[in-house]
Amino acid sequence: MHNGVKTGILFGLVAVGIAGIAAAYFLMRPKAIVVADRLCDYVQGQQLNCVTTLAADTFVHPGSIISYQPSQTPASDQLPLPVSDITGTSCLVPGTREFTDAAKAPSPVSIPQLSYEVNGALKIGADVELPQLYGTTIKAGPEWSDVQRVDFAVDEAWITQIDENLAINAVQSCSIRKQCVDRIKSQQYRVVATALVAKGLNYKFYDKSGAVISLSGAANANMFSASLGGSSNVQATTDATIKATDPRVVGVRLLPVDVFAGQPVCESNVIFRADGSASVSIGGGGGKGQIGAVQTQRKPINETAQLAATGTESSECDNGFERKVSGAQATASVAATADGKIRLSYDIAAHGGHYVTVAGCVLGQVVGKTGHDNSASASADLIGTISVIIRSENSPVLRVTWQNMPKTGGEIRVLDWNNEPLRDSKSEQIVGPITAAGDGGQDLQSRGPGLYHVETRIQLSSSVGGNDDKTQQQSADVTADVVGATN
Repeated sequence: MHNGVKTGILFGLVAVGIAGIAAAYFLMRPKAIVVADRLCDYVQGQQLNCVTTLAADTFVHPGSIISYQPSQTPASDQLPLPVSDITGTSCLVPGTREFTDAAKAPSPVSIPQLSYEVNGALKIGADVELPQLYGTTIKAGPEWSDVQRVDFAVDEAWITQIDENLAINAVQSCSIRKQCVDRIKSQQYRVVATALVAKGLNYKFYDKSGAVISLSGAANANMFSASLGGSSNVQATTDATIKATDPRVVGVRLLPVDVFAGQPVCESNVIFRADGSASVSIGGGGGKGQIGAVQTQRKPINETAQLAATGTESSECDNGFERKVSGAQATASVAATADGKIRLSYDIAAHGGHYVTVAGCVLGQVVGKTGHDNSASASADLIGTISVIIRSENSPVLRVTWQNMPKTGGEIRVLDWNNEPLRDSKSEQIVGPITAAGDGGQDLQSRGPGLYHVETRIQLSSSVGGNDDKTQQQSADVTADVVGATN
C-alpha cells in the first residue's frame, strides 16, 4: 500500500507539471488577431473593387477582360487577374489596327501610408497577411512574432480609364477576335473601366524596437522569408524592406454589365475587303507627227484609268501618200465585284505610224521619196488586293481561284500579316509568287486568326513601230474564299 501511495503521488505531480507547462505555453503564445486589409479598405472607399493580386499595369489595365460573377455583396468582391484584353494582342486579330487611343490620360491621386497589424500566431511557412504582390510570396518564419507591424506606402499613384465609347467601338469592331466578343456578350466576363495604379509600392517591416527590418536581416533572424520571382520586379531596397519597381494596379472598377447589351457587333468569322489601283501609260517615238512623250494616269479601285492619243503624220507632196496615222490607247480598272472577288480589266492598243518625205514634187507627183516610221506604246499596270480577316480560332483553308488571266504578266501572292507566304494545304510547301495564267486555283493553309492579303498584279505593254498594230483586251477575275472557319 505504501508503494502504491508513492506511485500515485508521483503520477499526480507529473500530471500537474504537464498541465502547468501547457498552461504556460498557451499563455505565452501570441494570440491570433484578425489583420484588417487597410489597402482594400482604402480602395473600396474610392468606389473601386480590390484585386486578388497586385499585378503590373501592363497586365491589368482599362480594357482588360476578367472572368467574374458578382456575389451578394459585389462592392466587397476581390477581382481576379485578367484572361484577355480588348485593346491588346490577346483579342486583336493579328495585323489589324490597334485601339491605342482607348485609354484616357492618367489623373494623379494620393494614396496615404497604411499600417498593418501582424498576426503573431501565424504558423511557420504560412503566407503573411498582406496584399499579395504578383510574382512574390512572403512567408512567416520561426520568429515571426518578433515582427511588430508593416507599413504600406507608394511613391506616386494615378487613375487610368478607358473611353466607354471606344470600348464599345472595340467590341463592335471586326478587328477583335470573335471569341473575345462572345465572352463579353455572355456576361460571364467583364471589362475593366478604371484602374488605380501605384508606382514605387513598398512594404516596411518593423521589429519590436521600432527599427525597420531589412530583407536579409529578416532571413538571418528567422522572422520571415520572401521569394522574389525573376520577372516580378520586386527588390530589397535601402529605403524599404521590399519594393516593386514597376507600377502595380491596386484597385479597379468595371464597366457596367449593360454597356454592351443590345449593341450591334461584328458576327462574321470572315471579313473581306478590297483595294487596288490601275495605271495606264501611252507614248510615241520617231519623227514628225508622233503622239508625243509618255503620259501616265492612275486611278484607285472602282475607277477607270484611261488615256488615248493619235498622231499627226503627214506625207509631203500628198498628205495621204503612204501615210499611216500612229495611235495608242489604254484603259484599265480594278473593281470589287463581290465579297472576296475583284475584276481586273484592261484594254491596250498601239498602232505604228508612217509618212514620206520627198526630194521634190513635179506636177503633184512624188520624186525621190523617203519613208519614216513612228512608234507607239501602251501599257497597263493593275494591282488588286483582297484582304481577308479571319476571326475564328481554328486555322481554315484560304482558297484562291482565278479566271481569264493573261498568258503572261499575271502574278498572285498570298501573304499573312507579317508578309510571309502561306503553305500549300496538302503538300505543306511554302507557296511563293504564283504565275497565274488562264484559269486556276490554289488552296493555302492559314495561320489562324489574322489579316491575310491576296495580292494580284497584271503588267502588260504593247510597243510597235512602223505599220504594226498590237492590241490586248481582257477582263480577269480573282476570288478569295475561306473554307472551314468556325467559332
